[in-house]
Amino acid sequence: MTSVPKSLPILSNIYKISADIRETTERVAVNKTQCEQLSERIDTLIGFLAQRDLSKCLNEAMHKALDRFETFLLQCLEYISTFIEASWFKRIVSNKEYEKKFQDLNR
Repeated sequence: MTSVPKSLPILSNIYKISADIRETTERVAVNKTQCEQLSERIDTLIGFLAQRDLSKCLNEAMHKALDRFETFLLQCLEYISTFIEASWFKRIVSNKEYEKKFQDLNR
């Protein structure tokens, strides 16, 4: 896990959620490829955040963007988790819905 300045607890939350997404992605059996692609995109963004010293540029707009990113990550984690918990019947019936949701999250 990336070390986080104590002054930026939101980054700590973001890094924790991204690690949870990575771990959850490893446990899914259905739609694994899509889950992995989404997780990789998230890791790319997290890598970018980890390379920056955001404590110097954390203004209201940046904090709002980080809040929205945290919300997005929570939505991704919740969605990916459905592929561990969803029954096989629900996955088959909802396949088109899942495909559209992945497209939305990957935009």
